[in-house]
Amino acid sequence: CAWIVTGTQPVQPTLACYESASFDTATCAWIVTGTQPAQPTLACYESASFDTATCAWIVTGTQPVQPTLACYESASFDTATCAWIVTGTQPVQPTLACYESASFDTATCAWIVTGTQPVQPTLACYESASFDTATCAWIVTGTQPVQPTLACYESASFDTATCAWIVTGTQPVQPTLACYESASFDTATCAWIVTGTQPVQPTLANYETATWNPETCIWDITGNPPIIIAQDDTIAGGNGTIGNTNAGNVINNNGNGNDTLNGVNVTVDEVNLTITTPATPIGGAPVPVISTTTGQISIPVGTPAGTYTIVYSICDKLNPTICDPATVTITVTAPVIIAQDDTIAGGNGTIGNTNAGNVLNNNGNGNDTLNGVNVTVDEVNLTITTPATPIGGAPVPVISTTTGQISIPVGTPAGTYTIVYSICDKLNPTNCDAATVTITVTAPAIIAQDDTIAGGNGTIGNTNAGNVLNNNGNGNDTLNGVNVTVNEVNLTITTPATPIGGAPVPVISTTTGQISIPVGTPAGTYTIVYSICDKLNPTNCDAATVTITVIAEAIVAQDDKFIDIDGTNGNPNAGNVLNNNGNGNDTLNGVNVTIDLVNLTVTIPAVSIGGPVPVIDTTTGQVIVPVGTPAGTYTIAYQICEKLISTNCDDANVIIEVGGVLGENCAAIVVHKVLTPNFDEKNDILIIDGVEDSACYPSGVNVEIYNRWGVLVFETAKYSNTSNYFDGYSKGRTTVSKSDGLPTGTYFYILNYETFDGTGNSIINKKDGFIYLSR
Repeated sequence: CAWIVTGTQPVQPTLACYESASFDTATCAWIVTGTQPAQPTLACYESASFDTATCAWIVTGTQPVQPTLACYESASFDTATCAWIVTGTQPVQPTLACYESASFDTATCAWIVTGTQPVQPTLACYESASFDTATCAWIVTGTQPVQPTLACYESASFDTATCAWIVTGTQPVQPTLACYESASFDTATCAWIVTGTQPVQPTLANYETATWNPETCIWDITGNPPIIIAQDDTIAGGNGTIGNTNAGNVINNNGNGNDTLNGVNVTVDEVNLTITTPATPIGGAPVPVISTTTGQISIPVGTPAGTYTIVYSICDKLNPTICDPATVTITVTAPVIIAQDDTIAGGNGTIGNTNAGNVLNNNGNGNDTLNGVNVTVDEVNLTITTPATPIGGAPVPVISTTTGQISIPVGTPAGTYTIVYSICDKLNPTNCDAATVTITVTAPAIIAQDDTIAGGNGTIGNTNAGNVLNNNGNGNDTLNGVNVTVNEVNLTITTPATPIGGAPVPVISTTTGQISIPVGTPAGTYTIVYSICDKLNPTNCDAATVTITVIAEAIVAQDDKFIDIDGTNGNPNAGNVLNNNGNGNDTLNGVNVTIDLVNLTVTIPAVSIGGPVPVIDTTTGQVIVPVGTPAGTYTIAYQICEKLISTNCDDANVIIEVGGVLGENCAAIVVHKVLTPNFDEKNDILIIDGVEDSACYPSGVNVEIYNRWGVLVFETAKYSNTSNYFDGYSKGRTTVSKSDGLPTGTYFYILNYETFDGTGNSIINKKDGFIYLSR
């Protein structure tokens, strides 16, 4: 009763060397895995067979042997054709000269060239040679230079050393010539040709002979001509207006001697007298003349004044070419003319003056004259050479050239004017004289008065503090003695007011003269310098100074004193400096000030004596004593300034006396400030209140006193007003004799003493200040 199993597993198949088999029970069959190894890559000359014994491919075949190469060849194996590829070619045979040959040398792998160029043939000095590769022979070029052209007397031979023609032969010598001859060489005949003839003898005067001079090549003339001399003449012709018919004779002695012929005074019968250059007319008027028959000089009536020259010549009548010239200088005068300088008071230029005077009349230096007689305008030509210079383009004084009258136009600016005029004799227009007219034109008197102005309160300002033209203490500003108006003058500010801290300043309106004080002008005294100028005479000016006083609201800071302040516990509100703390409230314009009206600053804070110090709150004015402030006297300096006018300020001092915690029955330590040790039983010693209270001050009060140089003059512990006191004598570490009393003066004290707070803690207090000793 059991299962009988039959059957056997199939036989494993035969496997290749690279295969393996596993029996798959699912399919009940063998599974064969594995593949033959891939054939390796073969070279072109190789073959492969698979060896089942080694289970590997066997490769057979070898590369063909490289062929034998020439020296210039190289080989590479071509796997595509499976053959060697040989590259490289024999080098090209070099280009050969016609006389060269070449063979290839396999040892050096190069061409060997042999052969030399034929030797160059011998050349003449004028030849050159070049090698012809086409014919493989030398080509000789060059010809002998052509023989130069020869003169008729020259010959030539070729010199191979210098490669040039040598020319020999010289020209025949030129023959000797006379001074008037010249020679030229004739190449046709090869001989000199001489030309030239002696100059013809010149025509001679009856007193001359001629001789040929071969050295100078001229005829030498001998024989002396007659000597004739015409002397230059200087003639005073007189007044040309009336003329002169006999001003002199040119052949007579007129300064240089008589005219002469052969050394003898000549007469007009012996010579021919001619005028070569007559006198030159002035403006077409008559001129002096010389009579050629008598030699007489005459000045025609109406000849203008001047210097005239006439050139004349005298010639020997027997020898008409024997002549001599001379110059006659004739001075013709004119009547004396005098123009006198004039000084004219032109008057007020604002209203003008049509007849300020006549330049021909006597205006300080006498009348203008002609020939010594007072001149009239009909006798002269009057011209203006330099007119008056305008001031700012305004009218100027003028002179009438037809009458000589001086006029001052309306609106002529004040000033001194000069006009230069000239008068000329009508008969002699160049006979002139010039003069200067000085004309003084006046302007109305202008006066600007200094002003004193009360400007009022600068905080609120003042738009009409006054007018500078009005009477502000010294009278009105005036023009020509009359109160001036702004329409009559130009008002300018020459020096404006100086600002205080960049704030507004008083100003003057230049269109009205009104003074205004801007809102917020700081209190002070301001000065403004202004000028007023006459509009008709802009340079007619006067200046004045305006003094303006601007006031501020009165501000007063009162000194304050706070005493017996508990420094141990401090006090955040010991009082307010603006309030009444012994001397009254701080005020502005007489009213108690509040912090919103002023800026409060601390100028000198309290000095520390080893701990915190009292302070002032600058936003409220409150005095604050910090907790733990050491006992002592503190001083704070402060300042209050009006907010609207920051320069309106006042200063005050706050004295704060800080102590320890005293018992209910403890007396304060108070130093009396004065001692007078004169034995009158009044202030003979320094009294310090409270020092006798041993219950409150068990350690006593230690006192140090110093003079103004810082020298200790008194020192003691447990000061007593009855037995251990300061009486004006030195008891300190000092060089001052103890028997001598200390001198009158201010002394500095320091007090140190112990107190106790409410819990019994010890507090060291310090107090200092000044006392005054008087003997």
